[in-house]
Amino acid sequence: MVTIGLVQYNQNQDEAAATTFKKVITEYGSTEEAKQSLESIKNIYIDKGDSQGFIDYAATTPIGNYTVAEQDNIAFEAANVRYLKGDAQGTVEAVNAYFDKFPKPIHDKEGRFIRAESLVRIGRSADAIPDYEYILNDWTSDYTERSLISISELYLKEKKYNEAIVYLKRLETTADYKAHYTYAINNLLKAYSALNMPDDIVKYVQLIKESDKSSEEEKNSADLYAGKAYLAKADTTSAVKAFSNVVAKTKTIAAAESKYNLAAIQYAKGDYKTSMKTCFDLINNMPSYDYWVAKSFLLLADNYVATKDNLQAKSTLLSLIDNYEGDDEIVPTAKEKLANIK
Repeated sequence: MVTIGLVQYNQNQDEAAATTFKKVITEYGSTEEAKQSLESIKNIYIDKGDSQGFIDYAATTPIGNYTVAEQDNIAFEAANVRYLKGDAQGTVEAVNAYFDKFPKPIHDKEGRFIRAESLVRIGRSADAIPDYEYILNDWTSDYTERSLISISELYLKEKKYNEAIVYLKRLETTADYKAHYTYAINNLLKAYSALNMPDDIVKYVQLIKESDKSSEEEKNSADLYAGKAYLAKADTTSAVKAFSNVVAKTKTIAAAESKYNLAAIQYAKGDYKTSMKTCFDLINNMPSYDYWVAKSFLLLADNYVATKDNLQAKSTLLSLIDNYEGDDEIVPTAKEKLANIK
C-alpha cells in the first residue's frame, strides 16, 4: 500500500496518494509504514501550502501528536516550499499565516527574509523594508548580509541613494562581509556619482582600482566616473588623464562616453579642429553606441558654428533630426541648436 501511494504521488495523483497513505495509518497505525505514510501525507499538504490542514489531520491519528515546536517547523516548511517554487504571493500569505499562528516563531528572521524578498517581487517594496530592517537590527543573523544586499539594491533601484549608502557602507566596512566588498564599493561609487559628490567619487574610484577583486571592466568604468568628478572639481588635467585611460583600455560604452567628454573638453578650450577629429573618431569607430554618436554630432555642429561654417552645422543637425530614433533629449536639442543658427 505504501508503494502504491508513492507511485500515485510521483505521478502527481496527490488526492489518491493521500487516501492510500491515510488507509495505511488507519489500518496499521502501530507500524513503521504508518509513520512513513504520515511523512508522505505531510509532503502532500505542504506542497499545496496547507500546513494547518495537515496538523489538524495529524491530530486525529494515534501517531500525529506534534509538539508546538514541530508544528512551527511544519508551518514554516510550507511557506519555504512556496518561496523555493517562486510563488511570491503564496509565500507572503503563508508567512503571514505562520506569524499569526506562532507569536514567538522559531524561524523568525528566515520567515521575515523570504517574505521581504517575495514582497519585492510582487511590487510591494515599501512593505518589505520593515522586514529587512528588523533583520538588520541583529548583526549575528544568518540573513543580515543577504538583507543588506537586498535592501541596498531596492534603494538603488528606487534612486534613494542616501538610504542605499547607509547599507552599502555596512557591507563595505564589516570584516565578515568581505565577499561582497567589491559589490559595495562599486555601488557606493554609483550612488555618490548620482548625488554629484566628486570627492567621494574620487575616493571610491581609488578603492576600486586598488582592489584585487575588481575586474578590469570595473576599473575602466571607475576611471570614467573619476573623469566626470574631476570635471566637477574643475580639474581638467586630471579629467583628461582619466578619460584617456578608459579610451586606451577598452572599447565599451564607457570608452564612448569618455571619448565624447574628451571632445567636449577640447571644444571648451577652443581647440575646435582636435575636437572635430575626436568626434569623427567616435562616430566612425564606435557606431553601435547610438546615443554617444548622436551627442558627438551635436558637438560637431557646435564646432562648425565656432569655425564659422554654419552651412555644415545646419546640415549636420538636419541629418540628426531626420535619422536619430532615440526617445531622449537629442532631437529636441538639435532642433534648438538649428533654430539658434537660423
